[in-house]
Amino acid sequence: MARTGCEPQKFVARTGTRVKRRGGTLLLVMAAVLLRGATDVNAKSQVARGRYLVERVMVCGECHTPRVHGKPDFKRWLEGGPLPFVVSKKAAKYAPAIAGLPKGWSRAQFVRFMETGVTPNGVSARHPMPPFRLDSQDANAVADYLVSLKKPQVRTSAASPARRGDNRE
Repeated sequence: MARTGCEPQKFVARTGTRVKRRGGTLLLVMAAVLLRGATDVNAKSQVARGRYLVERVMVCGECHTPRVHGKPDFKRWLEGGPLPFVVSKKAAKYAPAIAGLPKGWSRAQFVRFMETGVTPNGVSARHPMPPFRLDSQDANAVADYLVSLKKPQVRTSAASPARRGDNRE
């Protein structure tokens, strides 16, 4: 059967319509991928900001990282341990592990603690823990960073939950 001269035009027109529809779908898919990428970048920047706050501003590792021969044991970063300095009788003697968030604390509880200085039990942080009053963005960034760290598998006796129970800031 011979084709008429108008059939190819109809085919092109239909194909052109399909291409446009597929192009629209492709555009939506590309936008979704780009937005997902932006979310990933934002999440990474939140973790980086949290790391900066933990390591450079709040210097959490000074108390929450165990020491070997007086120096921080970076293999056990933020895994808790005895405080590396003399404290008063009323002060906490041990700093709990905060890598992966403190044991038994939800992310929301930790963020609230960073914003208010009040524990989930309703008490203030024990000395020498400063009662931080971070804004919501910074508190969430710190939580994001700590969640990104692995929780310690085995705690040292100095930082075990039984000995830390009443020392949680």
